[in-house]
Amino acid sequence: MVQTAEEIRREKLEYLRLEQALTSDPLKRFELSKRIEELEHEFLGSAGWTADPFCISRLPVPGEYFLGREAELLQLDEAFADDATRIFVLVAFGGVGKSALVYNWLEALADNDWRGAERVLGWSFYSQGTDAAAANADAFVDFALGWLGHRGEIPNSP
Repeated sequence: MVQTAEEIRREKLEYLRLEQALTSDPLKRFELSKRIEELEHEFLGSAGWTADPFCISRLPVPGEYFLGREAELLQLDEAFADDATRIFVLVAFGGVGKSALVYNWLEALADNDWRGAERVLGWSFYSQGTDAAAANADAFVDFALGWLGHRGEIPNSP
């Protein structure tokens, strides 16, 4: 069986996403997320490639156990159900479980057929602030615009 270039690209991305989900090493997960980001960026620029409308691979994969946080999960559910809510921001110190909370909530959303959502993009700015190059949202904007279907030049931050 001969595979098309798009089929090979999709398989490679699926493999990297699976590897990312299965590794318990945070550094390895971070390195894999960077490789996934590079491939997704490359593929989004390829003619005919369509991004998955439900992308949570940009979030770190949390540990095996997730307990409690019912109040926060309810807040996310309520915000999602409220048509007036367009942005929900979680702000807290590093390591308190923001990414784990969002990842687990999105997993529940996926199990519930995304509750009518047409597109879902989960993104972590975990590396932001670790060095000067990562301290802006250019990578997110670049990826998100391509993921949403924008073609053409994307302006840089001033």
